[in-house]
Amino acid sequence: MAVRSKEENQQLFLTIDNGDLSKLQMIMEKWSFKDYQSLIRFFTSVLLVTENKFISIKTNGIQNEVQPAAELLQSPGELNDPSN
Repeated sequence: MAVRSKEENQQLFLTIDNGDLSKLQMIMEKWSFKDYQSLIRFFTSVLLVTENKFISIKTNGIQNEVQPAAELLQSPGELNDPSN
């Protein structure tokens, strides 16, 4: 994933390319989101209302719990580090 981000004046700027952009485009088409802002609002809301730190999805007829891979999360020591 080649994602770069920058926060400025209470705005977040993301640059997304490579395979992740293709995946976002596939989601946009599959779910018929009208724009990327709508897509981000949807998945942000889903993550916020989830009581646990996993989501249950159905794949190939089988219900599975999914959660972020460990390498995507901050380690406990990084949680309170203002530089992150």
